[in-house]
Amino acid sequence: MENRLQVVRDMSRDGQKAEISTANATVEIITPQQLAERLQVPASWIYNHTRPCTAEGERIPCLRVGKYVRFRWGSPELMAWLRSLESK
Repeated sequence: MENRLQVVRDMSRDGQKAEISTANATVEIITPQQLAERLQVPASWIYNHTRPCTAEGERIPCLRVGKYVRFRWGSPELMAWLRSLESK
């Protein structure tokens, strides 16, 4: 069975929602502002932790689309980064 990616876009009241589905999992593509809301931190903190000068273990796994930064909510990489914060 092929492991294809499928991008699904839904219109919601607060804008567009993009999801990437694979055979095993679905991850939601979110903005820095959405991640900041979910983690209850300022958006500036999110941006600071995506910059190349941030230490590797502290850097938030992200997707760069030109000048834009996006996050894969539900991805193993982002969830592992969140778990690493619990141990600090």
